Amino acid sequence: MKVKDILARVDRQKQFEDYANITELATEMNLYGDYYKDQDRLTVYFIGGWHCTDSSVGYRAYFLDDEPVAISTQVGRKCGEDIEWVSKEAYTKVRDYIGTLLEENIPGPTLINDEDDIGSTYKIEYNEQLYSYHLKIPIYKGETVEIIEKHKGREINEAGQYEPSLVKIKSNRSHGLELWVELKELDFPYNLVPEIIQELSPR
Repeated sequence: MKVKDILARVDRQKQFEDYANITELATEMNLYGDYYKDQDRLTVYFIGGWHCTDSSVGYRAYFLDDEPVAISTQVGRKCGEDIEWVSKEAYTKVRDYIGTLLEENIPGPTLINDEDDIGSTYKIEYNEQLYSYHLKIPIYKGETVEIIEKHKGREINEAGQYEPSLVKIKSNRSHGLELWVELKELDFPYNLVPEIIQELSPR
């Protein structure tokens, strides 16, 4: 019997109906997203089927809006379903329809809120993370200081944790005062150009 004759006579009783797996069809058609809409336009019926363990497999006919669009073959539960389409037009119609059922799985961008206040400085925890330009810009208790020496190595305490990283800083205000502090006590300003303040012209 010819395929066209079979498709014209498919018995579409409820007992022969199968689930239209939109996700599998979408993958077959290189459409990627999350199936999220109930649909009843695309229907599937077994032309001939049989049990395979806990699944039904066999020969299926696909219909879109009651028009035959494809026939498929699946010989076993662990075998893929091979689908052949009635025509390129039928394939395109089904693909376009499935496209309307898919929520595109393309993550949107994470947007900033430019009104968020993120401060004007950041912290650095370990000496090994410092770049050379960091040595001239740290802020200690509101004063810009200079790192003139980094403690080499870090000892592990009784709890098995590294002791804090230490640096020697030099004050440019307090008569060149030098002292050792924990690196995490310092703040580092963002790399920004000076703010331009526009002066209002006198009227």
